[in-house]
Amino acid sequence: MVAFGSASGGNAEAQPAPKVATAFYYGPRLPRELAQHFDRVVVDVDNLTAWPSPCKAELFAYVSLGEVGAGRPWRRRVPDGVVVARNAEWGADIVDVRRPAWRAFVLDQIVPAVLKKGIRGLFLDTLDSFELFEHDEAQWPSHQRALAEVIDAIRARHPDLKVLMNRGFGILSHLTRPPDGVVAESLFYTADAEGKQYRPVPADESADAACAARHREDPRDRD
Repeated sequence: MVAFGSASGGNAEAQPAPKVATAFYYGPRLPRELAQHFDRVVVDVDNLTAWPSPCKAELFAYVSLGEVGAGRPWRRRVPDGVVVARNAEWGADIVDVRRPAWRAFVLDQIVPAVLKKGIRGLFLDTLDSFELFEHDEAQWPSHQRALAEVIDAIRARHPDLKVLMNRGFGILSHLTRPPDGVVAESLFYTADAEGKQYRPVPADESADAACAARHREDPRDRD
């Protein structure tokens, strides 16, 4: 993964992205070297059994906004009608983020459960999952706006909460304010769900993603 810093939007002159070393670790016990030698580490609080101490890194919690994994402890409480498709490769259910019930579930249950763990940063994933079932690209902006509304609502309730986004470049122009960082997963190489196949990403796809990440859409272009 490649992480990009966030610059302020509008007409203000863009500031250089800060150099922040970011690691990702979803296992049960965060290695001491990650906790001590990185500025921030993304963890999965549902898997984490031992909290690192001491910990120099700022911890961010993995939160999936577009899919529901089978192993999530809150899976049975997901509202009826929000699951609309299946991501067979990753064994997850895809949700329609435009449904008010899903937004309420994220705001009232998923995020508060993370904050109770003591974490003050979120890593938002599966922001492009709607593309797997929404084949009419003319409808994509409606999903992107809905995701932006959820993210804005999270930050309105928790103003000090930091947010990292995994890709989701089309969402950026709809946000009230930019995230604290953008991560470009599978920018140059990618792997399958089981990690058995590791292959390079086509050069044109890498170029498009890198361009979208660095050159955000001007907020004045919002529809």
